[in-house]
Amino acid sequence: MAGYTLGEKLLYLRLWAAYYKKPKMIAWLQNTEQLDVSDLNNTYVKAMVDRLEKDKSPKGWIGYFGI
Repeated sequence: MAGYTLGEKLLYLRLWAAYYKKPKMIAWLQNTEQLDVSDLNNTYVKAMVDRLEKDKSPKGWIGYFGI
């Protein structure tokens, strides 16, 4: 319904504490990129935007805000 196609890269924004973070091999197999929202600062966001502008492949986004 949201337009995500299975197999596209999935950018997953959340607080990736050590006990939530997936091993690199699992993340690679699932084609996910774990973006830690606790690192959101101007430098991190600019680097992420620059990387996304260079990679024109379709991507899905998932994220949430929790207190």
